[in-house]
Amino acid sequence: MLRNYWKIAFRNMAKHKFISFINLFGLTIGMTCCLLILTYILHEVSYDKYNSKADRIYRVTRSFNNKEGITSLHLGAVAPPFGPLLQNEFPDIEKISRLLPIGTIPTRYEEKNCNYKDVFFGDDNFLGIFDIPMLKGNPATALTDPYSVILTEDVAKKYFGNADPIGQALLYDKNTRLEITGVAADPPSNTELDFDFVGSLAGAETMPIFKGLLDPARFAGGNFNTYFRLRDASAAPKVARTIRTNSSYSIRPPARRGRSERHNSLHPGLR
Repeated sequence: MLRNYWKIAFRNMAKHKFISFINLFGLTIGMTCCLLILTYILHEVSYDKYNSKADRIYRVTRSFNNKEGITSLHLGAVAPPFGPLLQNEFPDIEKISRLLPIGTIPTRYEEKNCNYKDVFFGDDNFLGIFDIPMLKGNPATALTDPYSVILTEDVAKKYFGNADPIGQALLYDKNTRLEITGVAADPPSNTELDFDFVGSLAGAETMPIFKGLLDPARFAGGNFNTYFRLRDASAAPKVARTIRTNSSYSIRPPARRGRSERHNSLHPGLR
């Protein structure tokens, strides 16, 4: 019987070629669009899931509420002192790291100008929180020393070719010497941490681009993406509640007419 159904279908297609073409073409386009949408959705929901401890990694964010208590703005960066403050006050936090996005910085290697586009400066725990494979260098110490930097594999090949970049020095701002201490695998496409260059925050306060940014008393403003990993994922609600409601950690200016209220909160994962 099934064979007869196939015969009838092919006969109808041969008899009504134009209509059959339109139907098959529409079906093909529809299925292709569905597959593309499914691929896009799977890619989006997989962001930063490559981290083996993704369920324990959180990011401190900041939101602005208007006088009615409605969130009018949500930002992913906080002031620099929050990282050390949270680490000292919450035993549930295993590791914490701050990342300061810089954008593009020009450096010089010998007679070659090197312009790095996606530049971050971070604490030494950066490589301890995220699963970023290191191709060269020691991940435990790569960002420990002042003026140390790590590059991605693609960037290292672009500027150094097949030569080993470890130990080489990049000159920034004519008198700041940055030493390459590691080469990391290129970040995957489904990550927020898309970087070319990560420098150490240790000693960074002496660099002109960091002037005033690392002041431990500077709670106004916020430039630092602050991430931490919990010892146990079940502690997340308690930590989030304390960060959000405790005045020691929240930024809460006096509620005045027409002014907004700011407070900090947790965001699971990186996005």
